[in-house]
Amino acid sequence: MKLIPFILILAILLTGCGRQAEPALTEDNTTSAEVGTTEPAPAETSAEIETTAQTTAETSAETETTEPETAETEPPQPDNEIIRDGNTFRVIRDGNAVEYRFKEIFHYDENFLFASDGYGRCSLFDSDMNFIFDFYIGSEATYCEDTSHFEADYCYFEFALGDTRTSYRYSQKTAPISILPEQSEPVLEMDECAIYYADGTYYLMQPGAEQLLVTDLPDLDYIEAFNIDNFAFFMDPDYTVHFIYSIWRESQTAGEWNLVGSRYLTIDTRHDSFGAYTAVDTQEGICFLFNAQNESCLRMDDSTYTILGDLIGFSNYVMPIFNYTVYNSKLEPISEELLTFISLLDDNRLLAAVTDTNTYRIYSPDGALEFESEPFDGVLFVINDTILVNDGGELKLLDLNGETLAVFCEWTQQMSFHWMLSGYFDKRGDNKDGYYFVCEDSSKNYEEAGIEYYYIPETGETGYYEIGEIGGYAKPVLYLYPTEETEVTVTFEHPERLTTVYPAYDSGWTVTAQPDGTLSDGRREYYALYWEERAVSMPDLSTGFCIAAEDAARFLEDKLDALGFTQREANEFIMYWLPILEQSEYNLVHFELTESREAANALHISPAPDSLLRVAIHIVPLSGPIEIAEQPLPRFERVGFAAVEWGGRRY
Repeated sequence: MKLIPFILILAILLTGCGRQAEPALTEDNTTSAEVGTTEPAPAETSAEIETTAQTTAETSAETETTEPETAETEPPQPDNEIIRDGNTFRVIRDGNAVEYRFKEIFHYDENFLFASDGYGRCSLFDSDMNFIFDFYIGSEATYCEDTSHFEADYCYFEFALGDTRTSYRYSQKTAPISILPEQSEPVLEMDECAIYYADGTYYLMQPGAEQLLVTDLPDLDYIEAFNIDNFAFFMDPDYTVHFIYSIWRESQTAGEWNLVGSRYLTIDTRHDSFGAYTAVDTQEGICFLFNAQNESCLRMDDSTYTILGDLIGFSNYVMPIFNYTVYNSKLEPISEELLTFISLLDDNRLLAAVTDTNTYRIYSPDGALEFESEPFDGVLFVINDTILVNDGGELKLLDLNGETLAVFCEWTQQMSFHWMLSGYFDKRGDNKDGYYFVCEDSSKNYEEAGIEYYYIPETGETGYYEIGEIGGYAKPVLYLYPTEETEVTVTFEHPERLTTVYPAYDSGWTVTAQPDGTLSDGRREYYALYWEERAVSMPDLSTGFCIAAEDAARFLEDKLDALGFTQREANEFIMYWLPILEQSEYNLVHFELTESREAANALHISPAPDSLLRVAIHIVPLSGPIEIAEQPLPRFERVGFAAVEWGGRRY
């Protein structure tokens, strides 16, 4: 069975999950919007409006009731009027008009309206046009009218993408959809709901609220179940993840939420053989190792895995650098300390830097420690079979035996090393394949602070380039996520502005891209395309954010999530820019978005992506807090073939 492309699923999770947003209102004198996301106030209707006045006279002897005195009243007006004109619905409530425009009406009766904006976002309303919830399914998905059905207080609908179907359920019933069988067993306990199993059926239940839903989770022999918040995941023997998420709606009682529906879909995973085990990356930040009997032997959270010959490394994205926990074939960790930089040598030995001890180590193919160096003032990087160190105030490159290959410069407290900009490649297309190390000297003007040192292993040549400010636009990287394996070509409108590229840019990049973002050019694999470019203009910085250094990490997490970054993209963004934000007590931060980046230096991608996000963070150090209008940040909708770029500038 074909599976929903992972990038589409991410779009669903990022745009349609959680307690649902509500559609925006459109007043009489404003331009009507497409299907929005703000719920109108509940209509308070009545069958009739009756006004009476009664005068009562009381005496000491008796009480006499007079005839009712009729007051002049306005004719009764409906509290909620719905006017339909084709695919446009005009709703009048308390004298205010709201207009909803749809591209396609899937279903409309006296109970529900279910419609689409034509671009993959679907919305469900009740009979009074009160918004219930919406979700993003993608423009390529097809509504399955034959299997969808609607009742007075319940609806079920499906969408198809290839051979895969995604289903949704919603109920307005005050009583449960089904009665939980007595022999049911809890499968997953989550913060706000739980999943129970009985007689081949999985139930989603809100504890204490007597709200129960039948899920579409098939009755399979699942080998693992786990949850992230209120996302429930079940892994089948083929390592496909089945995903259930609850739909909530705010009740009439303020602050209370009711469980009203659920979603079901499947997620493909990345899995590889590792000796007698199978390593599985769920693509949700959790990895497992299963034995031949499909029993879970190891779980690693917030990780992805790398096969290292007879070893396996789990990299945990802890800022500011990667940290690896490496296991041997017996699932024993080969080091008590985290290994920061690792390199698998040609003979399957492992070279690793250890930040905790400021040493580097060499491990045998089976994970036994063969060698550990004396401590240095800092072990900055390992690349292939070399180690970059700060040795007594000198920046040196060493070989595996600790012999000095190059001495680049004096290393001071004002120097910093940009490991994410450094690596092994033909830096400038001049046939100098070598190791390149980007450093910054903060004692110099920012425009003169960047230096790039190189070492050519074939000839022993060393040297450096003065690169000025680090990047102009620093660290732009481009991720490509096609829906299937695709050969992709990328060029720039102004390639003459590029100062650094990786891999080599020969009139453009041509790579084979996989749906998970892996890129290859026949020589190496990459997770992204990287460049730096000269800046020729500055965006409008009249809006943005004033951020204190101690709040920078949380700020980046929140804003990147709002923009629609995946967890991996956000992690890599934060690892690069957080140390820069923490250099100043306060910073003005502005996010330059796709339209402005395209105007400055357009990307030409073939085949053209269905959705493109370009983000550049602009950082202006401040001596103290300032007032600035907050910048609105629209959420990126991932549709089909998605391309995502991030980079930035510091002033």
